[in-house]
Amino acid sequence: MSEFLIRSYAEDDLDESLAMIRKTICVVNLGDYSKDQVEAWQNIDKLSWSENVATHQALVVVNKEDKIVGFGDMTQEGYLDHLFVDADFQGQGIASLLLQTLETNHAQQTLTTHASITARPFFEARGFHVVREQTVSLRGEKFINYEMMKGED
Repeated sequence: MSEFLIRSYAEDDLDESLAMIRKTICVVNLGDYSKDQVEAWQNIDKLSWSENVATHQALVVVNKEDKIVGFGDMTQEGYLDHLFVDADFQGQGIASLLLQTLETNHAQQTLTTHASITARPFFEARGFHVVREQTVSLRGEKFINYEMMKGED
């Protein structure tokens, strides 16, 4: 992991972070969701995103070229809102680094998230369990995801 650096998200990271997240959704999540679902999912509103992330602990991972290759954020209550790794950097421990750092920085006994079909195995391998499968609506599309928890029930 020495070729990667984790740091706090800054407002200047907005465009690059969203571009990385959109790319990841379009490449990685396309295996588990339809083209229409992926299109709706990656259509992120910058203002809403900025307002949401401003209230969370948000981190980015950058590579040697200072390119953002990972993003994660968590609320003070221990809800992991987003965890994304650039499609070209999957399987290199970046998501684990982000999750471990966010967990360490939160004193919560219980952590929660809403995981995509794609992300569910990652979270299960790190001690989360499915509380329930759910169908959610986003920008006119319906998605299956999983409410997951780690810690006390």
